[in-house]
Amino acid sequence: MTGVALLHSGIALTVTGVSRCVSVDAYAAAGLLPGFTGVGVAVAYDAPVVAEACGLGAVAAVEEVDVKVSGRGLYYSSSGLASVLADLVASLYNGEETVAVPAQPVTGPRGGSAALRPELLAASLKGSTAIISGEFFPLGVLQGYWAVVVHLRRGLPRYMEAIHSLAATDPGRVVDITVDVIDEGVDALEEAGILLARESGDKTAVRLVKRAVRAGAAAAFLDYTGRLLVALAESYEEAVTVSASLRGLGDRFEGEVIA
Repeated sequence: MTGVALLHSGIALTVTGVSRCVSVDAYAAAGLLPGFTGVGVAVAYDAPVVAEACGLGAVAAVEEVDVKVSGRGLYYSSSGLASVLADLVASLYNGEETVAVPAQPVTGPRGGSAALRPELLAASLKGSTAIISGEFFPLGVLQGYWAVVVHLRRGLPRYMEAIHSLAATDPGRVVDITVDVIDEGVDALEEAGILLARESGDKTAVRLVKRAVRAGAAAAFLDYTGRLLVALAESYEEAVTVSASLRGLGDRFEGEVIA
């Protein structure tokens, strides 16, 4: 398992006195496939996300802790990232010097219903990551690329349902896609992006991915929620060009891929 180091811990002054706070700096991340099968791919990019836990004092011998996850990058990340980062920083606040990212999904210590997505959390903390057979694989092949991320004005629930169904009913296919991304990097992401869009049966998904590729993206895919369109470009200049071509689809962000 991958250990996650405590990035910052200190004493914070508040209006009520002195309160211990623990904070973790992370990156925005988007998941290509749902990670609840223990297999997945997530791409991270340089948009800030901060998770913080601060004590509010004790009430009836029970300490109250305020946990917050914020930052511009959260808006451009797959849903679920806030929950897993909140669980992480709560564990660190409770005295764990390091917290292991499990290779299989589990329920977080805060009792949330959302399953922890290990590849999404690992990518947010360490950089773009794939997970397969209980092992984490840093996607160094993505180093040097830029991401154009569009938070779509209209999400694609049909796409999301189809991708989750694929992960649940055909895990072997998910493994094949993940292995290809580990071995081939951007080329495999390009192929997976268009194939997943086609297999979802959502014509809008196909149109969005193709539009990004025609604009000059080296690869493009929708995240597993159908809420984000992620396009990878080989340089900042190309990212700006791709971003301009995607104007009107939703709020856009350009940032360097973290790998």
